[in-house]
Amino acid sequence: MDKKGFLDVPCEILEHICSYMALFDIARLEQSNKKLRATIQETRVWRKEAERLHIKFNYQLIGDMLTYMKDNNIGEGKYYKITIGIMAHTKKIVGDLERAAKQYKTDGELEMEKYQNQDPPNQTGRQFNLWLRRMVKLFIQEELMRAKMHQILGYNENLVIKKEDDLESVTKIADARISELFKEEDPDVMENIRKYEDWIRTVYKPTDEEVMYCAQTKSHHFLDTIRHILIEYQLPQD
Repeated sequence: MDKKGFLDVPCEILEHICSYMALFDIARLEQSNKKLRATIQETRVWRKEAERLHIKFNYQLIGDMLTYMKDNNIGEGKYYKITIGIMAHTKKIVGDLERAAKQYKTDGELEMEKYQNQDPPNQTGRQFNLWLRRMVKLFIQEELMRAKMHQILGYNENLVIKKEDDLESVTKIADARISELFKEEDPDVMENIRKYEDWIRTVYKPTDEEVMYCAQTKSHHFLDTIRHILIEYQLPQD
C-alpha cells in the first residue's frame, strides 16, 4: 500500500484547508515546497481570497479588476495576488485619508463651539475675519481628504471636486486603465504591487493647484454653510 502525505492531498482538499488559513500563512505554505506551490496554483485559493476581501471592502477598482479577469478568462493566481496587494495598499491610504477628514471636521466643530462661547459684542472685525479664514481652511482640508479618497478609489490620475448636486455620481474607471494592469503574461507580483504603491503615494497628497481648485469650486458652498451656522447661533456677521 502506497503511503501518501500532505504533498499528495488533492486540489479540492487543499483548497478547503486554505480557506481556514490567513493570507500570509497561505503564502508561506506556497513557498515551502514546489509541489505544494504548483498544487495551490491549480486551485481557486487566491481567487476566492480576492473575492472574499472584495465583498468585505467593496472597492471600485478591485471590483473592476475582478470583472475584467472574469470577462477575459484570466485565472492566473498571480493576478489575484496582485489584486489583494492593491486592495491592502488602498485600504491603508483610504483609511488614513478618512481619519484626516474626520479630524478636520472635528476641528471645525471645535472652532465653531469656541466662537459661539465668545462674547460677540467684544469681538473685533479682525478677530472674526481670522476665525472665518480658519473655518474655510478646515472646510477645504476636509473636502480635499474626501476628494483624494474618491480619486484613489476610482484609480483616477486627476482630482475631481464634485459639486453639491453631483455627490452621488460614480465616475467609471476607463477600460484602458484596467486592461493596463493585465498586460503581462507572467507578472511579477511584488513589482506590480510596488508600482501601484508608488502611484498611490504620488497622488494622495494634495498639490497647491488642487488646493486652489477645491477652494474655487467649493467656496460658495463653504461660505453658505458658515452663514447658515452663524444664523443658527445668532452670531454677528459682517
